[in-house]
Amino acid sequence: MTRRNGPAPARGFWTRRRTGVAAAVGAFLLGTVVGTAGAGADDEALAAATTEGRTAAEAAAEDALAAAAEQVETLEAQVADATEDATAAAADLAALEQEAQAATETAVAEALAAQQAEAELAQAAAVEEAVTAALATAASRSTGGSGSGSSGSSASSGTDPHFGTCGEANDNGYGDYVSGVDPEYDWYTDRDGDGIVCER
Repeated sequence: MTRRNGPAPARGFWTRRRTGVAAAVGAFLLGTVVGTAGAGADDEALAAATTEGRTAAEAAAEDALAAAAEQVETLEAQVADATEDATAAAADLAALEQEAQAATETAVAEALAAQQAEAELAQAAAVEEAVTAALATAASRSTGGSGSGSSGSSASSGTDPHFGTCGEANDNGYGDYVSGVDPEYDWYTDRDGDGIVCER
């Protein structure tokens, strides 16, 4: 092999070593850029997920508030209905109480009127009986003659002797005297005010 004389040929700048270093640096830079881009994409995804979650939470909260407001309105309506029903029931009860009181007062008044009517009928019956008895006595005296009245004044025509008291008249067989029927009634005192004196 013949060796050429003279200087060695010059070597290029991009040697194998330099090429390897450059490739390594480029790969590092490319990885950094790609990593940075990936990190940005992750941040955007996280922000989007956060926004979406917040929106969903706000929507759920709004739905819950709306449901609660609807329940409150329903309860308020139920309370209003219950209050109206209670008011109506109280008014009905008051009306029934008034009717019961009026019926009681009417029944009491009717009972008192019935008692008064019975008392008046009894009194009228007693007066009628006394009048009948007095008339019968007067008739018997007029037909059978008058009794002796030693303690009384002599009787005028058609009347009994006038005694000092009803007791004396009764002892001598005279009485009863009815107001408005027997003139002898005016001679004596009607102490019980029943229209009859010298009852026997």
